[in-house]
Amino acid sequence: MFERKRRGTETRWSTSESIPRSNPSAAERFAQFRGRRIDLFRFGLLALAAWTINSLVLSDHGWLRLRDLEATEAQLVNERAQLTERTVALRNELDDPQKEKQEKMAREKYRRGRADEIIYLFDRNAPAPATADSAAPRSSGDEPGKAH
Repeated sequence: MFERKRRGTETRWSTSESIPRSNPSAAERFAQFRGRRIDLFRFGLLALAAWTINSLVLSDHGWLRLRDLEATEAQLVNERAQLTERTVALRNELDDPQKEKQEKMAREKYRRGRADEIIYLFDRNAPAPATADSAAPRSSGDEPGKAH
């Protein structure tokens, strides 16, 4: 455990540095792990900073996504306003009574109709056609719809 060292004429005794101790003191253990603890703290701080940047900026709920959604929302609001304006204009055009009168006159004059309409044309000067039932005189006992 002790070693003898000679310097000149004196003899000194000192502890050997090569002999490991089996039970280090608390102060020695703290000094030994202090460097590791600081490194662990730095790593934790770096990991926290990386997670924060990822969460607040790069994720689906982050700042970049929020900015894209706000731009999309502004575009959709503009498009909705344009469509609402166009709808109001078209409704006003459909509800115009003067336009309905003009359309009716044009349809009657040119004998045209809309795509979903069926047009029946009658000649007002022609006599009504005679039918078999209306031409034959009826007897008092005959029932309509029976064959003779």
